[in-house]
Amino acid sequence: MTRRRLFVLALLAVLARPALGQEAPRSVEPHGPALFDEPDLLTAALDFASRYMSDGEGERDEGFYPKIGGMISGAGWISAGPGYRWALFDGRAFADAHAAVSWRGYLKADAVLEFPLMADGRLAAGVEARWQDSTQVNYFGLGPDTSDDQRSQYRLQTMNVVGYARYRPRRWLGLSSRFGWIDRPSVSSPTGPFRPDEPAAQAAFPHDPAMTIVQQPTFLHGEMAITADTRDFPNHLTRGSLYHASAGAYVADEQRYSFQRYEVEGLQALPLFDRAMVVVLHGWGLFTHASPGQEVPFYLMPSLGGSYTLRGYSNYRFHDRHLLLASAESRWPIFTHLDGAVFVDAGTVAARVGDLGLDKTVYGFGLRLHTHRSTLARVDVAHTDEGWHVMFRSSDPFDLDRLTRWVAAVPFVP
Repeated sequence: MTRRRLFVLALLAVLARPALGQEAPRSVEPHGPALFDEPDLLTAALDFASRYMSDGEGERDEGFYPKIGGMISGAGWISAGPGYRWALFDGRAFADAHAAVSWRGYLKADAVLEFPLMADGRLAAGVEARWQDSTQVNYFGLGPDTSDDQRSQYRLQTMNVVGYARYRPRRWLGLSSRFGWIDRPSVSSPTGPFRPDEPAAQAAFPHDPAMTIVQQPTFLHGEMAITADTRDFPNHLTRGSLYHASAGAYVADEQRYSFQRYEVEGLQALPLFDRAMVVVLHGWGLFTHASPGQEVPFYLMPSLGGSYTLRGYSNYRFHDRHLLLASAESRWPIFTHLDGAVFVDAGTVAARVGDLGLDKTVYGFGLRLHTHRSTLARVDVAHTDEGWHVMFRSSDPFDLDRLTRWVAAVPFVP
C-alpha cells in the first residue's frame, strides 16, 4: 500500500480522536482576534444581511417565502423561485413545496411532507418528490486522464420520489434510511440560455454506459447510513467534526444497470493558537460495485471536480466507478467577518479500487466572507496542472449539504 493511500486511510479513520459525544460549543465567538479592525460599512452590511438570510437552523415561518439557490453545480450564478410552507397537525408535521429556475434554464420543483418530532423529537420521517431539468451538464468521459478539451454537455430530466427516516439516539448521532423510485431519466442534447458551444455528450461519447440507449432504466434505490456530527455551524465551520458511512443499492428494471454503492467520509475542524487559526481536514471515499456484465450509467457514476472537491477543475471533470479525495484548509481572520484561507486538494477517480490514489493535486488561496453562522460569499484562486483558475461561490467548501438531501443525486453531484 502506498504512502498516499495510508495517508487517506488515516484521514478517514484516525481523525476521530476528539470524543464524538462532545457537542461543539455554539455560544462562543467563532475565532480569535482579527488581524485588522473591520470597516464599519462592512460590519453594518453584514449585520443587515444576517437579519434577512437563513442560518440553516430553526424552522421557517409558515407561508410564502423566496427560494434562493439550491440548484446543482453548473446551473449558473442565479436561481430563484417561490416556495410555500404549511404547518400541519398542530405543528407535529409540515409540508413544503417550492420551485426554482436558474439563469441557464435549469428547473426544479420539490414537495416534502415530514413529521420531524416523533419519539420525543428523536425520530423524523417523511416523503419527498423532486423533478429536475438540468439543461447543460458537463461531461468529459470516463477515467482520471480526461482533458478539458474533451468537454461535452447533456440535458438530464429526472423524477425521484423517496421515503425517509432518521433516528437520533443522541443529538450528534444520526441513523438514517431511505427508499425511493427514479422514473426513467431522460438524456438528450443540451439546451438553455448562456450555453457554451460544446458538443453533445451523446455524439462525443456514444459508447459510455447508458449514454445512447433509447429508453433509460427505472431504478429503485435504498440506503442505510450512520452520521456523527458535532460541527458548530456547517456553513461556517470553526470547530467540531463529522463522520459518515453509508451503504446503498440501485436496482434497475433492466438488470444490466443495477449496482451497489459504499461511502465513508470524515471531516475535522481544529481551532489553533487560541482560535486565531482554524485547520479543516477532509477525507472522502466512495466505491461502486457492479457484478460482471453489469454497468453503472454515466450520470450515476461518482465524479470529482468543481468548487467543493478538486477546486480548479471544472464541474464533473472526472467520472468513474470509485473516487478518493483528501483536502486540507487553514483559515485565519483578516477582519471579524472576512477570513483568508490557503488549501490543498488531492484525489482521483478509477475503474478499480486498487488504482485509486492522490494523483490530481490542487493548491490555492482564497477569501471567506461570513456572518457568525454562515458563509455568504467566497473566492478561491486554485492552481492545477492546467494552470490557475478563479471561482466565486456563496457557500462554504465544507458544508457537505449533500449529506442532508434525501432524494438521489441524479446526476451525481460531488
